[in-house]
Amino acid sequence: MTDDAENYLGYIKDGDEAKRDAYVSKFDASEQESIKQGLEQQRRDYERFPADYKDAPDKKLTPEQLNLLGKIKELEEKSELWEKTKEKATKMLWWEDVVEGLAKQSQQTEQSDTETEKSQTLPPSTEQTETSSTPATLSQNGEVWFMHPVALMNYFKFKAGIVTYHIYQDGKIEKHIPEKIFPGFERKYQYVYHDKDNNEHEICICEWHTINKKVFVDSPRETFNYPDHGTVEETKTNVSDGYIAARAKYKNGDIHEWIKIEDGVSIHERLTMINGNIAEYGRHDKQGDVWKLYKKLKEEAQMVRMPDSLNYESSGVIIKYELKETFRKYINPDLLAGFIGALAEIKENIIVTGSAYEQGSCFPSSLHINGLSIDTKYIKKVKNLTDYKKDKEFVNALAKFHFRTFRIGEAIYNLFKDISGVIFGYELHNSHLHTENFDFNTIKIIE
Repeated sequence: MTDDAENYLGYIKDGDEAKRDAYVSKFDASEQESIKQGLEQQRRDYERFPADYKDAPDKKLTPEQLNLLGKIKELEEKSELWEKTKEKATKMLWWEDVVEGLAKQSQQTEQSDTETEKSQTLPPSTEQTETSSTPATLSQNGEVWFMHPVALMNYFKFKAGIVTYHIYQDGKIEKHIPEKIFPGFERKYQYVYHDKDNNEHEICICEWHTINKKVFVDSPRETFNYPDHGTVEETKTNVSDGYIAARAKYKNGDIHEWIKIEDGVSIHERLTMINGNIAEYGRHDKQGDVWKLYKKLKEEAQMVRMPDSLNYESSGVIIKYELKETFRKYINPDLLAGFIGALAEIKENIIVTGSAYEQGSCFPSSLHINGLSIDTKYIKKVKNLTDYKKDKEFVNALAKFHFRTFRIGEAIYNLFKDISGVIFGYELHNSHLHTENFDFNTIKIIE
C-alpha cells in the first residue's frame, strides 16, 4: 500500500492530522490549502455516517457519503492486495536466498569431494584444512533439505497477483491472468485504465461469482403468486437483507421474496425456484403489472458486482458513474471493462440505471439477462443541456470499446440514426440509452 493511500485513510477514518499533513505535503504548494480543505470536508462527511449505515448504505447515506464510501472501500481493497504482495515478496526473497545458498553449498560440496579425492593421493601436508560454512539462510533441520534448488527456482518464477483487465485509451482491452492468484483474491477482478501516455490508473476491484445462465420465457403459464404457488412452510416474514424486505418459503424449497420500495425501481416480488428458475413481478411501462420468467440453463457465466459509484479523477483521466434507481447492480465482467473505457472517453458522470440482478435475471427487461446490457440516463436530460451532442459522443465512445447495439427512444431516434449500431427503441427508451451486444472476441487473454 502506498504512503498516500495510508495517509488518506488514516485521516478520513481516524482523524489523524499528522497523516493529513503528510498526504497534503506531496502536492504543489499552490494546491495544498484547497486539498486540505477537501480532506477536512470528507472527514466531516465520514463522521456523519449513521452508526447502522452498513445495513443499507444506499438508503442511509447521502450521494456524497456513498461516493466517499466507495473510495474508502477501493483503497482498503488495494491496501489488502498490497499487504499480501509485500508478504509474498518477502517470502519469495527469503527463499531465493535459500536457493542461492543451496546452490553455493552444492558447489562447495562438489569441490570438497574433489579435494578429498585429491587428498587421498597427496601427502598429509597438502590436505585442505579450511571448511566451508553453511549459508546463514539454511536451516540444518528444515524441510528445505528435501527441496531441489531447481524446483525452488521454478516456483519463484510464478507471478502471483490478481486477474486484471487492462483497458487502453485506443480501445484495446486485455485480460491478464497471473500464474498464481493471491489468497483472498481468487474471486476478484481488477480494472486498470491506460491513458494516452500509457500511465496506469487503478480504477476498481470487483468481486465476481458464477451463475447458471438464464433465458427469458415469454408469457409463462405457471402460478407464481404468493401463497398460491404451493404449500407454504415458512410464512412471510420481514427481513433486513440488502434490497429484500420480506421472505417466505414453500415446502418444496422455493423462496418468495418481496423487494424494498424505492423510487425508480419497478420490481416488487421474486420467486426463486429450487430448479434454478426465477420469476419476477412488478410494473412494466407497457405491460402493466406482470410476472416475467427467467429459466435456468446448464451453461455458466460470470457476473461482477458493480461499485455503487466510481469517482476517479487523476492526471486528466476522469471515470465517473453512479448507480441510481436500480437494484440491478451486476454485469458481465467483460462489459464492465468496455464500459470503463467509454467512461474515460466521455469524461462525464454517467447515471447508470442498471444491468442485471445477481443471478442473471433482470426485471422488467428481457434484454439485460445475464448482465449483457446496461442502461444509462441521457446526459442531456441529467445535465439539462440544450442538445444531445454529449449523448452522441457517448454512443461513439461505447462503440469504440466494442459495444455494437444502442437502443434509442422514438422521440429522439432521428437525431442518432446515422450512428452505426443505433436501432429504434420505441417509447420504452425515451428515458434512457440501452447499450448491448458487446463483442467479446475483442478482449485479448494474456496468461
